[in-house]
Amino acid sequence: MANRLKVLFLCAGNTCRSPVAEGLARARFGAGGVEFVSAGLAAWRGQAASQGSIAVAAEAGVDLGPHRAQPLDAAALGGVDWVIAMTRAQAQEALSRFPDSSARVALLGLPGVDLRRDPGATGGEEVSDPYGCALGGYHAMAGQIGRLLEGWREIFTSGGEAR
Repeated sequence: MANRLKVLFLCAGNTCRSPVAEGLARARFGAGGVEFVSAGLAAWRGQAASQGSIAVAAEAGVDLGPHRAQPLDAAALGGVDWVIAMTRAQAQEALSRFPDSSARVALLGLPGVDLRRDPGATGGEEVSDPYGCALGGYHAMAGQIGRLLEGWREIFTSGGEAR
């Protein structure tokens, strides 16, 4: 692959959902030359992943201990091919804040649909924020993210083209 595909997972605080998505995606697809990162729309730079996210990721063999939150800004978007949000509102916020970005913007539960190119696309599954929930909420979130990542398999293994 001449150009390495770079994918940014997006949520609110970059401490629960997007770090889990980043870690699971890296474990599943990272060997294929894809770079995975994450950011949050309201992230406090340097904040650790939540204890629930660290725990459920560890059960999947993923270490989120080194993770530190970063806000979605122009630097975070540098070289990104896909911004994959956990909710439609987050995808819309990214599009609104960065209208001139060349990154394709999508919903994790709507694989391969670039909402920048197809703003009227409907459907898609959202991932709820487990922040403040018991560990069961984090397990449900991680299971859902793992399942939804499979919908992206072809894109992550073929160079990132949208449908």
